[in-house]
Amino acid sequence: MKRKRRILAGFCCALCICAGIPGCAEAAWEEFIVTFGTTWGDVPDTFSPPEPVAAPAPAPAGDTSFYNDGRAVSVNSYILPDESTRYLTQSDVEQLTWKGIRYAINEIYARNGYVFVKKEELKNYFNGQTWYDGGDTSDQEVIKSRMNSYEVENVRLLVELETTLYGGEYELY
Repeated sequence: MKRKRRILAGFCCALCICAGIPGCAEAAWEEFIVTFGTTWGDVPDTFSPPEPVAAPAPAPAGDTSFYNDGRAVSVNSYILPDESTRYLTQSDVEQLTWKGIRYAINEIYARNGYVFVKKEELKNYFNGQTWYDGGDTSDQEVIKSRMNSYEVENVRLLVELETTLYGGEYELY
């Protein structure tokens, strides 16, 4: 683009010279130098295509440890996307691993502003999620008061499933 403008400006200078308009060529040349800060000696003789731009790195595949079938959860999605908008069923959660159940419970807390301070594993995971804003409290009672009826029931279902299938909470570090 810059080269095209320079050629056009040079063409205007040449036109003024050929037309014999007094003072026009000098004025056009001055304008060329001021605008582009260079003379013809600085304009390359050949066109060089721009350097290729590297393709963006692929998005991380996501964590595959939440589902028994190896499905991945990416950094901009949820383990259970609609856990805040409807009651989950047994079939919705039966493919979750023990870890997946525990993280899904904490995902509901994270959606409601929970700040993860005790468990580095959860803190690192949720801080890496694009949808998580970092939360505003670590008071579980405040978080529970923010939960809607779907979330309250879904936490109960997930805790019950975790206890039934695995005998208790998944051990977080």
